[in-house]
Amino acid sequence: MFLELAFVLGLVHNLLLICVFNSNRVKNNKLIKTFGFAYLVLVIPLAIICLILSIFENKPLFYYLYLVIVLVYLGFEVVLDWVLKINFRSKSKLYLLIPYLMLYFFANYVLVILVWKENLTLGVILLALYIIQLLFNAFSHESVRRFFKSFIAQKS
Repeated sequence: MFLELAFVLGLVHNLLLICVFNSNRVKNNKLIKTFGFAYLVLVIPLAIICLILSIFENKPLFYYLYLVIVLVYLGFEVVLDWVLKINFRSKSKLYLLIPYLMLYFFANYVLVILVWKENLTLGVILLALYIIQLLFNAFSHESVRRFFKSFIAQKS
């Protein structure tokens, strides 16, 4: 049961973040908020249930610790984005951005590795989705798009 739910958690996490990043790319704030809210409403309970299942199924200790870190990342997101409404993703707030990015990358790692350890095929699917999510994330930033446009123009 843990494997199936962890896989669903990884799918929902990646697919909704792809939607958030794509909405950011097209500058649609209403969609960003809608997908962001759906992300938190779906992923937080799934992560909690995965943590409970990992305990009931006697998974190794690192499963619990990893899932707690995922929940810390989600809590960080809720508090800064939805409660305090702080624009912490700007360069002027590096003291918030750096820990957030560390938690973001670690949470993504966890959601791939926990499934990968249980089922290689499902883990590879989540890894592929994570790579796609990273590309959507990168290209949601104007500076990255400008860089690639200039890079391609130089090669032509």
